[in-house]
Order: sequence, then structure tokens, then C-alpha cells
Amino acid sequence: PKVPADESYHQKLMTLAKNVALDQKIEFIGHVEQMQDFYNQIDIFVHCPAIAEPFGLVVAEAMGAGRLVIVRDGGGITDFVQHGRTGLTFSDRRDLGLLLKRVLRNEIPQLEQIATEGHRHIQ
Repeated sequence: PKVPADESYHQKLMTLAKNVALDQKIEFIGHVEQMQDFYNQIDIFVHCPAIAEPFGLVVAEAMGAGRLVIVRDGGGITDFVQHGRTGLTFSDRRDLGLLLKRVLRNEIPQLEQIATEGHRHIQ
């Protein structure tokens, strides 16, 4: 399996997933060549770069494909991902773990509406 280029960051993410009992539900895939094929295969897109980005093109692409996006709160991404409206945001690793648990347990009833609004917003 492919892993992110930063192996230590990958290990931190794996540990986080395991600590919140999500390691069997989450796949860390690393670099992807054919993004449209990738978007067609996923339900949720989580973007958690090691450093904040001024603009996350892959996030916009995922939204354009109608996928629910979960992103770090900060950087240019939050100009178009508004928590609870066009996507979901998290502030730190612990917050991400708790948010993923809620999403994967269907504890946020409006997820489909959020993904739809994100798609509309980015178009």
C-alpha cells in the first residue's frame, strides 16, 4: 500500500485512528495519480496536511465531485469550507478523531446535505 511521503506523520495518523478505534474504517492512501477515479470510489474526503495550505485544490475537487470534505480549520481552505454548511472542520488531531467517530457512527444527521451544499458552493 502507498503511504504519505512523511512516514512519521503517517504513523501519527495511524496511531490517532487506532486510539479512537477507527483503524479498520480508515485507509491512508498517500499519493494518487488519477484523482477523478479516486473521488468516484470514496464517500468522505479528509484533508489533513502536515502544514496549512493557502488553497487546497484537492479539497475543491472533492467538493466538486459531491464528496463530504473534512479539513483542518485554517489556511485558505476555510474560505470555502464552512463547518456544518459546506464541509466539516477540525482544529487538532484529537478534534479530528472525535469528528471522524461522529461521522462514521452517523451521529451528524445532515452529512448528505452538507456534501450537497459543498458541491453547489464550489460550482
